[in-house]
Amino acid sequence: MLSGGSAGEAYFVEIGPTTMTLDDIRNGRLICNIGISPSRPAEFVIFRLTQHTSEAGGGGSEESEG
Repeated sequence: MLSGGSAGEAYFVEIGPTTMTLDDIRNGRLICNIGISPSRPAEFVIFRLTQHTSEAGGGGSEESEG
C-alpha cells in the first residue's frame, strides 16, 4: 500500500536528461529512477534501474561496401 492523496504523491518515475548524461546515452546506458512512498516506515524508497545495451551509441551495425 502506498501513501499519498494522489498518484503523484505516491510514486514517481524519472527517465531522460535528469537521469542520463549524453555520455550515458552514447555508451548505451539507460538509467531510470523509480520512487515509491510506502505507507510506512520510510518517506520514499528509490530504485535505480540501469540497462546496458549490446551496442554502444544505440546505432545499428555498420557494413562496408566494396
